[in-house]
Amino acid sequence: MAGRPAWAGRFNDVTRLIPLIQAVPPVRGRRGRLLERPRYLYADRGCDREVYRDEVRRFQVTPYFGRRGTGHGSGLGV
Repeated sequence: MAGRPAWAGRFNDVTRLIPLIQAVPPVRGRRGRLLERPRYLYADRGCDREVYRDEVRRFQVTPYFGRRGTGHGSGLGV
């Protein structure tokens, strides 16, 4: 595939979670202090471990991760 690094498939997504949060640039918006990090993080079931939730909270970000063992989707089309 063009444009995709050769190493892209070697890492589990959750291992890149914390470096991603750290790499978020300041967010422009209203006047005043710039937001340095997002307030909320939405992720799929692959991040559903308390270890990752605690790591995200350490950056003062509220995690909303999909829970393992629950139903998929909204139920439409069933």
